[in-house]
Amino acid sequence: MLAEQAAARFRAAVETDKANSQAYRWLGRASLLLDDPEAAVLTFSAYARLRPKNPLGWWELGLAYERLGTEGGVGRLRWRLPRDLDGGGPVGI
Repeated sequence: MLAEQAAARFRAAVETDKANSQAYRWLGRASLLLDDPEAAVLTFSAYARLRPKNPLGWWELGLAYERLGTEGGVGRLRWRLPRDLDGGGPVGI
């Protein structure tokens, strides 16, 4: 499947360059296409940490959480906002 190939390429890009925000963003999108919202949440969280002032990252993170919630998986994840936004405290869902 094309989404699996894309995800593999974006994973490799992220492993090569941890600061490649666009690779995180596209990996998150591929994860959603592959019906893996938990991976998408983690990936979009990394994107939002790298580019906290970009609302697109927060929007896509919200979409991933929404998908995760409709699949009943919300209770499995806890996440943190970047320190410059809230002091780094845990956020419950």
